[in-house]
Amino acid sequence: MNQTITTFVAAVKNSFVKRCKAMRGSLAGRTFFSMILIVIMQGMVILGALALSGIFSSLNSEASRIFYETVSQRAVAFNQSMTTISTDAVIKTNLLNGEILAFAQAHHVDPSKLYLDDALYLQVADICADSVISSLGDNKITGAFVIFNNSNLNKHAGEAHSAIYIRDASPDFKKKDTSSLSMEVGPFSIAQKKKIALGINWDVDMDLSKEGNAFFYQPIFSSEMNKDRTLDVFGYWSAPTVMFGDNQEVITYTVPLLNENGEAYGVYGIEVSMYYLSQGLLPYKTMPYKNSFFVVAGMGDGVLNLNWYIPSGPISERYIAEGDMLALQDVRQSDYMKEVRLNDKSFYCISRPIHLYSEHSVFSDINWQLTGFVEKSVITSMSHHVQHVILGVILLVTGLAILIVSIVAYVSTKDISKLSKFIKSVHSGKEIQFKQTGLKEIDELTSAIEYLNKSVVDAS
Repeated sequence: MNQTITTFVAAVKNSFVKRCKAMRGSLAGRTFFSMILIVIMQGMVILGALALSGIFSSLNSEASRIFYETVSQRAVAFNQSMTTISTDAVIKTNLLNGEILAFAQAHHVDPSKLYLDDALYLQVADICADSVISSLGDNKITGAFVIFNNSNLNKHAGEAHSAIYIRDASPDFKKKDTSSLSMEVGPFSIAQKKKIALGINWDVDMDLSKEGNAFFYQPIFSSEMNKDRTLDVFGYWSAPTVMFGDNQEVITYTVPLLNENGEAYGVYGIEVSMYYLSQGLLPYKTMPYKNSFFVVAGMGDGVLNLNWYIPSGPISERYIAEGDMLALQDVRQSDYMKEVRLNDKSFYCISRPIHLYSEHSVFSDINWQLTGFVEKSVITSMSHHVQHVILGVILLVTGLAILIVSIVAYVSTKDISKLSKFIKSVHSGKEIQFKQTGLKEIDELTSAIEYLNKSVVDAS
């Protein structure tokens, strides 16, 4: 098959070369090559005009703008969701804190000692469970909890803390009942009373001896260092952590529970699983281009710190490795676009800040960024596609023009060629009679030749 095509192309080429040689110096040839030159020059002028107009760079700029808008809108949505969750958590903390303090005062007990009396603790646990269930119903979160500060050394070995920890398997649906909830930590009697199933890793107390417990200690330590401040300034968003033995990573927002003296006796918190974050708050399907994804991570001095990060889906994990430090390079003639290499591929990226904390928060110096990544070739593919289409159209038009010019040149010079052959076939001494061609100049020429021929014949 390939040999047949090669033979055909070679034959066409040879025929074309022979035809061009035969046309050299002829009127048809001059007409043909002049018109072809005009067609080619027109194509070059069009390409040059498009290049000088900056249309291709404008297409790249538009693709970059669409990407920027997508990342910015996602950052705004992410910020709004996180703010809604944290604001409600602070409100729930204030309400619960007031209830617990009132309960402790009514029973003449320090709130930090409530867990020591089983009967009192069960009543407090009931109050906490109601608050946690309310939070799960009001927000799209995967869990909520209350953990008391003092460890139950008198009841269990190690860092075992009295706690109520409930998770929700369907955070997107309104709660008509507790069927989607599971208790991970808390008294069995409370689970029975609230008709909540026990989780696979259910326990009576919360073990905080393992790593990844900053979600608990950070707000407590900050409240001890900053007295006489409102609760919202101590709210703390944690990095992804595993709470239990299920390898399910979550981020948490925790607020300290404070007594009348401003001393922390526990924390109120919510969790959002990494899976839900990826599907609900960072859906990679909203990206306008293929090979693009979101990542939420810490950033400082133009370096993306991936000691921990929140991915938008499996594609991000293909290119991003935990522990990496990505130095983002500036892109020339762009105020917001950065460039980085991932797996030997060039990616454009855009970072937008995540405003987790107010300027009054004790954690306001913590900087999270939502960064969108897209393969560089994808951004430029639109302009490349347009270039190829325009070039293809120009080549097609040029080919059609060559065909039309060939036909026009042939038709225009056909009568002249016939006239030449006729003159060659005429015997000397005979009177010549030319057929009219319909071309004024040619017919005037043949009339003059006829007159000259007649004069010569008559003279002989």
